[in-house]
Amino acid sequence: MIDAALLGAGAGIAADELRARAKQGARKPGDNFHEQAWFERWEEEHAILHRIEGLLKDIAINTKAEITDKPITNTIVLQPGVLIRYQTYGRLYTLIFAAAAVQVLFNVPGVGNATLNLNAGWNVINLPDGTEIGLPQSAANNVNLIFRATNIMYGSAI
Repeated sequence: MIDAALLGAGAGIAADELRARAKQGARKPGDNFHEQAWFERWEEEHAILHRIEGLLKDIAINTKAEITDKPITNTIVLQPGVLIRYQTYGRLYTLIFAAAAVQVLFNVPGVGNATLNLNAGWNVINLPDGTEIGLPQSAANNVNLIFRATNIMYGSAI
């Protein structure tokens, strides 16, 4: 009977020891400082990689949309003293082509009137929607300009 009790006690002690070793083998990251630091760093880097992946997807989507948005090109006729509304058509950049150097009057919302000398060739004019463009009263003749609204600054935009 004592043998059976000792055997039972020994089996209980052995079972407790095996459970303790099993727990030690299946430690969680918080059980050891080095493992916890490694696990926290891994989680941070994993989160950063997911953020980068999301940003790259956003860039790819936006770039594809910008490339597929064709430039809008119009011929505009400016007259002395007459202002016409300038539109960006939701594009990022606006360019104006002048055949010869010309002085142009801009009425920018919230800023007021500004006179700008455009050179012959393409001129980058990135002003907000609602801006009005025209020739000063002192201009002698009408001027024809090519206006382009685009999402691509150079290359195929010009």
